[in-house]
This record gives sequence, C-alpha cells and structure tokens, in this order.
Amino acid sequence: MSVHFDGTVSLAYAVSGHRLPSRLKDVREHEFQPWEIHGRTIECTVADFMALVRATSRALHHGEYDIQVGVKWHGVKPLTLIAWNASSRDGAEVPTSLRSFTPIRSTITASATDTAFHQQVYEIAQDCINQGGLTKLVCIKPPEDDKAQ
Repeated sequence: MSVHFDGTVSLAYAVSGHRLPSRLKDVREHEFQPWEIHGRTIECTVADFMALVRATSRALHHGEYDIQVGVKWHGVKPLTLIAWNASSRDGAEVPTSLRSFTPIRSTITASATDTAFHQQVYEIAQDCINQGGLTKLVCIKPPEDDKAQ
C-alpha cells in the first residue's frame, strides 16, 4: 500500500497460490493452484484499497478519486475465481476462466456519506467478481438501503 505525495493511492497484492482453511482441506487439495483466486480475496483486497482511499481523502480533504482495480495475470492457464462456502465448493457459483481481467475504472466520491461510500465499495467489488462468473459477495455485505429492497 502506498499513498503518494500527490494523494494518489496504490495497492499491490499477491492474490493466488493461497492455502485453504483447514476445514476445507478434505474437500480438495490444501492449496489453490497458481491460476486460481478465491473470490473472497478479490473482495477483501477491494475493501482494503477503498478504505485506504477513504482515509487518504479525509486526511487530504479530497472529494473524488478516479480509481482502477485490476488483476494482472501472466500464467499459462486462464485465471479462475473460485467460490467456497464453509464446508464445500459452492455449487451455485460457476467460475469463468479469464485470459485477462478487464480493469474496473470508476470515479468515486470518497467524501460521500458512509452508506453512499459503502454502496460504491460494494459495486466495485461486485464488478470484479462478476468477471470471474461469481455473483455473491461474501465479505462485503450490501449497504443498508439494499437490504430493504
């Protein structure tokens, strides 16, 4: 994570090759393959990045940020986002193999109300996992306004 002199925020994070939680080891091999990324990892990385943008916005009194969220992949096999529930592979989620990840670009209002900012974070994370064929966010809950609908 970096906050640069001009207020630019950047985050680089290795998202593949992680170990599965021990409760899932009986479901399949205990490590993701290098081309597999847990959808939850993408989601949490987006949340961390957006939290840093929000904190920087408050410290520097910036209102809007142009953001870009992407996944760089140079492997032989296509990138695959994987969904897991607490005990087994989530059959409702069908991952799509990606030869490339199209960066998500957006102008966000980092100085928005908590609910409005939460909505922006939710939508960006949703756009990211949707590329990989996943539809359900696991870590980022819908903003309060969405729960009522």
